Amino acid sequence: LHEGKLVGYRSEIRDVLNAPVPLLFLAYPKTVEEMHMRKHVRVPSNEPILLMRTDQGHPSESTVPTSDYFGGLLKDLSEEGCSVALVTRPGWLGPGSTVRLEFELPGLGHVTNLTGIVKNSDRRHGSEMIGIEFCFNELEYIEYRGWGGSVRNAIGQCVFQKVSASFLLP
Repeated sequence: LHEGKLVGYRSEIRDVLNAPVPLLFLAYPKTVEEMHMRKHVRVPSNEPILLMRTDQGHPSESTVPTSDYFGGLLKDLSEEGCSVALVTRPGWLGPGSTVRLEFELPGLGHVTNLTGIVKNSDRRHGSEMIGIEFCFNELEYIEYRGWGGSVRNAIGQCVFQKVSASFLLP
């Protein structure tokens, strides 16, 4: 299991060493098979993202104090959510929290006022990782750069472009 994909291949054992530590040498596989375990494909991203705390009763309105704004790094993106890396996670940003998101879709535009719900949090590789599910409520918008449509369609287009580009690579 790697990045939400089940990866499988057939190989041969070439050599085994027992000293100084056990080590197994495998032949490079001729083919590798992947099966996506998630409903929606995730694509890698490394864009800055701004998370804003929202009032539970009014998820489209942000609170004013600067302690309710927090920056992170958008690590991956799908049509229905994203993963965000944080240096530290503020106490208010836990599973079940409602947040507003602001981030860039390279080549498409700047997404603002997108509501999301934190679904999980985990400490990995020296940083906090949170998983956010998008809640499209038609209050979100995108500042377009030559592309028209809704935020949902823009995110779908961004994911499609990155997936298509990965098939074109040798």
